[in-house]
Amino acid sequence: MPSVKYVSASEIRSIFRDGRFEDLVAYGVLSEKLIREGPAGDRANQPPGTKSQMVAYVDNHGKQAALIHQYVKPDGTLGASGKPDPKKVFQNGTLYIMDETL
Repeated sequence: MPSVKYVSASEIRSIFRDGRFEDLVAYGVLSEKLIREGPAGDRANQPPGTKSQMVAYVDNHGKQAALIHQYVKPDGTLGASGKPDPKKVFQNGTLYIMDETL
């Protein structure tokens, strides 16, 4: 059973970036699995037609390596910061979970 560590948004983004999860998806080491999708809320301040998505990055055994949120604009590009926003990251035997109170 992995250890669990609750971290701030900036810390989980750093872990995600340093782990090069986006590159692992681009290289086919991990794949994306859409978990949930719906219209972006009005408070998201995104263009009309933007989708809010929760996406899991999974390995070839179906094990989740990361869980991210992203806004996908009608043209297919990512909205907000233009990058996935990690919520959970599993790395080196530890499950890091973003805690919005930190």
